[in-house]
Amino acid sequence: MTTVARLDAAFPQFALAFKQASLSMQREAVANACAIAVSRTNLEVDEIGNALQCIREDRLPDEALINRLSLLVSNLDDLYFQLDEAGDSKAINIFSKARAASALLFALSGKSPQLNESIYEALAAVDDPAEITDSIKFG
Repeated sequence: MTTVARLDAAFPQFALAFKQASLSMQREAVANACAIAVSRTNLEVDEIGNALQCIREDRLPDEALINRLSLLVSNLDDLYFQLDEAGDSKAINIFSKARAASALLFALSGKSPQLNESIYEALAAVDDPAEITDSIKFG
């Protein structure tokens, strides 16, 4: 049984172009998508700058950065669920921040399947996914 990646299901044409791109082009696309997602969601914590720099430089992060980002994603997800359950209109903003942080976390793995997930999370973080898909050119 084959599993369909979330990116394939939600953005099939973009996913196909992403899969056909070289690994270096995929990494560049992920770096751009993450930067846009972080900017649009106003995600401002110390870990973000370090994570973006690692992604741009194609450098493996230290374990402490991964742990801090994992905790950030978990905390934002928990807060989102609390706010959403309470009917708080701020829930969607927290959801977007969680997705942007998750995009960074996936991108830091540097593995191709995780890059796919990173792009998906970045697209989920923004109001208009075309802002990301239109800014990324393959080939």
